[in-house]
Amino acid sequence: MGNTLASVITAFETYAGSSAANIAQYIVFFQASLFFVWTAFQLLGYYRSWVIGSFTFFEMAMYLLRNMILLVIVVAFILQ
Repeated sequence: MGNTLASVITAFETYAGSSAANIAQYIVFFQASLFFVWTAFQLLGYYRSWVIGSFTFFEMAMYLLRNMILLVIVVAFILQ
């Protein structure tokens, strides 16, 4: 595990040219990917409760809209 982590960090430093700005960008990218994974799990849970019937289509649509807006903000932040 330690070796894997070290090689990943080395690869990152090689790719990023080891500059602090690029490393910060990768940290943001990592947080964004965590956010997307969390969103996927949330959506699965909401879809389940919608199928069961304890969740309206309107609530589902509003949740999706909110996540789309957050997605646009995060992507814009990464690409800036």
